[in-house]
Amino acid sequence: MAGIGFELRKILNRDTFGAQLQAYFLGMVIVLGPFLCSASLLIGLSTYSVDYADLSTRQVFTGAIVYVFGGSLVVTGLVQVVLARYIADKIYRGEYDTIISSYYPVLLITSGLLLLSGIPVVLTFEISAIAKLLILSLYVTIGCLWVTVIFVDTTQGFRAIVAIFLLGSLGAFAAGMILLKYFGLDGLLAGYAMGHAVMLVLLMQRLLMEFGFPASFDWGILGYVRMFPLLVVIGLLHNLGVWIDKIIFWTSDMAISSSGIVTAPRYDSAAFLGFLTTLPAITHFFVRLEADFSVNFQRYYDAVFFRSSFKEIAKAAEVLRKSVFKAFVSVISFQCMFSFLCAFYGEEILTALDLPVSQVGMFRYGLAGSLFLVFLLFSVVILMYLDRQKEIFISVLTLLILNTVLSLLSLKMGYQYYGIGYAVAALAALLVALTHLANQLYSLEYMTFASIPVLGQRRATTKLRAHRGGMYGRYNSVLPTQKGKS
Repeated sequence: MAGIGFELRKILNRDTFGAQLQAYFLGMVIVLGPFLCSASLLIGLSTYSVDYADLSTRQVFTGAIVYVFGGSLVVTGLVQVVLARYIADKIYRGEYDTIISSYYPVLLITSGLLLLSGIPVVLTFEISAIAKLLILSLYVTIGCLWVTVIFVDTTQGFRAIVAIFLLGSLGAFAAGMILLKYFGLDGLLAGYAMGHAVMLVLLMQRLLMEFGFPASFDWGILGYVRMFPLLVVIGLLHNLGVWIDKIIFWTSDMAISSSGIVTAPRYDSAAFLGFLTTLPAITHFFVRLEADFSVNFQRYYDAVFFRSSFKEIAKAAEVLRKSVFKAFVSVISFQCMFSFLCAFYGEEILTALDLPVSQVGMFRYGLAGSLFLVFLLFSVVILMYLDRQKEIFISVLTLLILNTVLSLLSLKMGYQYYGIGYAVAALAALLVALTHLANQLYSLEYMTFASIPVLGQRRATTKLRAHRGGMYGRYNSVLPTQKGKS
């Protein structure tokens, strides 16, 4: 997040209460602006289309959007994490101007993955050919938006980014409502797809204004896929782990099928509301990550790279550990109280939103699970800074396996336990990630120097023989032939 990070640190350096408010507001707008725009758009279209569309049309539209967002997140997970590493390495090497050269190859790869995964699913829907084509185009568009945002985050035009999402959402709402009156479901889908297409085109234009059109295409991302295959797996497993319980409930007795699109609206809405309660924590952690942790992280590795004394390196490591601890404590102190209040007044919240009170159990489980999931995300981000891919893989694999097994088990246990699998799985994965994170942070100096290769180190072969007098041995051109020789 090169652009926004500089801006946040500049604001926070003023060290005033007003500067703090400005920084958090800016962080909220950048992190949550696109999400809130898309969520508000979906809620607005679903609410105001009641007078112009029957229940079946609204269910098909809502279900299709859930499929589009969930599926695009899971599939683009194959690209997102390794892409973030690729761009970060380019920035570290000072190849800022070559970032745009990777954009169109990444877009082509992403589009291919989305088409391969989307076409078989869309063909099963019992809707018109036009509606199928619109859903598929929306699926590809939103998937390309996910990877485009990664590129746009390297620019400093973050206010323009939010304006683009706001403009696209308003355009999608207006177009959707107008076309709904004349073309029904096809018109509603067309308006929604047009709005997101406008977002994608404007973001692409923003990138071209920042970097210019590339002179050539850079397919180096494919080399990173071969170099860091675990990052590809991590991106897939993490997003699939978040969505697997929803997919499982789409096969349960709670599922509703509309023209071949199967969802579980009661479970989905409860889980979504639970996630909404964690938005303050996401904003706070993002600001602290960019303002404190990233700076302390750079200072520590600068101390190592420029061969400072071990005392100075240890001091920088201690500052880094304290910044992580401070960020977690500050998020916990606020978010846990907020989540507790939402859980305590769960029935009142559902009533105010005109949702069945019978969903309160799922809402509370979804709230707890989302809280644990957000802290898991925080832990994964810091482990990613430390390049601990194996530890991240174990954590997200724990989430996927337990969420699958426990969600299936909760279906057999009964309605009052729906959602508990998601909460317990997120908690278990969080504990695994925190264990790895604590081990890495409190062994930071050892981990840093132990990972540095020894100059002249060679791979062991059959010619390596230990010396009888001790030490570490030496290389011989011939194998020993006599006793006592080495």
